[in-house]
Amino acid sequence: GSGQSQAETYAFILARETGLDPADIELVASPPDCRLTGAGSIGSRSTVSAGSAVADAGAALRARLLAIAGLRANEAPEELAIARGAILRRDGSPVMTLAAAVAAAGGEIVVTGAKPVAATFPSGCHIAEVEIDRETGLVRLVRYVAADDSGVLVNPRVAEGQIHGGIVQGVGGVLGEGMRYDSAGQPLTGSFMDYTMPRAADVPGFVTLDLPTPSPTNPLGAKGLGEAGTTGALPAVANAVADALRSIGATLPPLPCTPLRVWEAIREVEF
Repeated sequence: GSGQSQAETYAFILARETGLDPADIELVASPPDCRLTGAGSIGSRSTVSAGSAVADAGAALRARLLAIAGLRANEAPEELAIARGAILRRDGSPVMTLAAAVAAAGGEIVVTGAKPVAATFPSGCHIAEVEIDRETGLVRLVRYVAADDSGVLVNPRVAEGQIHGGIVQGVGGVLGEGMRYDSAGQPLTGSFMDYTMPRAADVPGFVTLDLPTPSPTNPLGAKGLGEAGTTGALPAVANAVADALRSIGATLPPLPCTPLRVWEAIREVEF
């Protein structure tokens, strides 16, 4: 995967559509005989686009399984359900196992899913509070609150983790991350030994609020949130630093707001 827990999320979607256990679902991305190509996992599009296709495939698979069981039990498919690895009647009595249904179909059921969707746009409000040490210029993030509308959260645990990671990325962009070069143009920040990145001890516990409004543009009701944390954190933290400096008549230095740059901004008005 590419780091966004997509296999887990797609398994959740397929499980919800079919009644399968997520633990029984294996995602195989780009098998050797696949000729299809995609645009990649970019633009906060994976859950909305690929997830909607997975949901469509799941609905097709569910319909096939219930149709097979309906013929076996002489029941209408809509009177049946899938749970605990079996196809059940409404009263909970089993019709057949899923393995038996697949065997009845010849040992394999192939379905496809495709669901063109329109773009979605999450919204939110991020608020940061910082403290600045006048003597050193060190900026410390002391409080952060993020309220986001990311539509229906397919995988809330992963969604919260993406918000947290995005916030930290934004904090790093404002307070320290940046490429440095010497007078000859040689990079001085060529490794993580030299490149300033925030650590867990550099940020407070975040308060994250989920205020969902389901998107009408896709069957999941989801909105792409992959960039929400960083998009909110960059202006929130930069504005917090600017507000703190403004209280003494200083102006925000060019980003990133390293201790040296902040210290120089303070000295311009205090000396």
